[in-house]
Amino acid sequence: MNNTNQSRSSRHRQRKNKPFYQNIKFWIITFTSIIALVALFFGVQKYREYKSWQAPYYSQTGKHVLLSSDTDKLSDNQEEAFYNLVKGAIKSDDSKADFTNIEDKSLYVEKMKQKQTYYIEYVCTSNILVKLNYKTSVIIKLKSSDLKNSTKFTYWDFHSTLTDLLKE
Repeated sequence: MNNTNQSRSSRHRQRKNKPFYQNIKFWIITFTSIIALVALFFGVQKYREYKSWQAPYYSQTGKHVLLSSDTDKLSDNQEEAFYNLVKGAIKSDDSKADFTNIEDKSLYVEKMKQKQTYYIEYVCTSNILVKLNYKTSVIIKLKSSDLKNSTKFTYWDFHSTLTDLLKE
């Protein structure tokens, strides 16, 4: 019996003296942890990308200033999308509108009390001979909160000195 006890304890010592990296459990836990961390990292990146293209406060009621000279609550992607929306409204009002010699100057975006509705003021400058500022204001109701893939909207209360000039 003594021999059996010694052999057990010597086997136990042999197992205990094994370096940790030779243990299969260590590698399984390490590999699983690495995969989980990588998946978490990419998941967070995808979520941030998704949120950066969503219209803020889309399904909520209440007034919120999103972009002004004092406030900037929009991501770069959202700001770009609102520039494109107001330019789309200008082109809808006057198909001759061309933005090749026009430089964006400022944008004011306000979420209105109604759901899905935004008030936008856009100021641009012409680069032809004399620099003139043109102001456009419009109320836009979005059909979808996705500003990246869907640009469908309805608009009203459209006023633009740019389209007034083009119509003359």
